[in-house]
Amino acid sequence: VISAEPDETRDNAEPATAAPAGLSILLGEDDPVNAMISQAILEKAGHHVRLATSFAKLTEALAEATPDIILTDNHMPDGSSDAFISQLRDIEQNTQSKPMPVIVVTADTSDETRRRLLKTGADLVLHKPAGPDVIKNAILRVGERLICAA
Repeated sequence: VISAEPDETRDNAEPATAAPAGLSILLGEDDPVNAMISQAILEKAGHHVRLATSFAKLTEALAEATPDIILTDNHMPDGSSDAFISQLRDIEQNTQSKPMPVIVVTADTSDETRRRLLKTGADLVLHKPAGPDVIKNAILRVGERLICAA
């Protein structure tokens, strides 16, 4: 399990090195401005991004095509990432599928929330506002883990 260290959530984090280009990222974000910014950051880094504006749409998008990584807001109008991740991990266990990396972005900076999300099955928890370098570093860390597992 990978978790964000407190200094990684600042905007002045070390610049990211190049993440594996061309990853397929499913972005769960209901705020249009945050979605536009996150999508632009990811696409500029060379990744392919599909946007889902709710957890129901995230689930639908997963049924259509399997991404390399899910990057999602912790709360959207139809729920929280806890239920989504639990459902995803149950499906993976029942189908004996490899766990899909999930990065959760949250405004809640409490250690309790971070621990709960990691225990639920999140691979990485980032705190808002997550600047471009923080997002790129998160994708790099998870992308490196994907390469090592292949």
